[in-house]
Amino acid sequence: MKTLIVGFGSPFGDDQLGWQLIDDLASRHSASHLTFYKSKGNGCDWFHELANHQQLVILDAALSEKPAGNIIEMTVNDLKNIPSHFFCSTHSISLQDSLALATNIGVLNIPVRILAISIGNKEIAANSNWLTSQTAYSILKAFEN
Repeated sequence: MKTLIVGFGSPFGDDQLGWQLIDDLASRHSASHLTFYKSKGNGCDWFHELANHQQLVILDAALSEKPAGNIIEMTVNDLKNIPSHFFCSTHSISLQDSLALATNIGVLNIPVRILAISIGNKEIAANSNWLTSQTAYSILKAFEN
């Protein structure tokens, strides 16, 4: 099964986590059935990568009451049940809206796994470009299991 793994992110603090995970995973895995993509734009720049894939995995940082580094696995339906005012995004549109748009225009018709990696319940520092040490450590641990 060919899998597209998309890391969402921005250059702001711990929101780099999705990008960092893509870099880490791509350096460890060169299997032909895995495609790694860093979404850096408007939240929709990954749509063109869906062709010829049978599964989509999304990696993104998430504010959460869970300790930093915990992985929260969700489905698209789980996102639909979260009120939109809980979504704060550094992307042009939220992940929730991005997935809805991809589905509505017919480019997303494969299974989706969403892995939100908790960065704790702090605010993302808009003027920082570093990962906290606790979150950076969790990057290496997140996919060892």
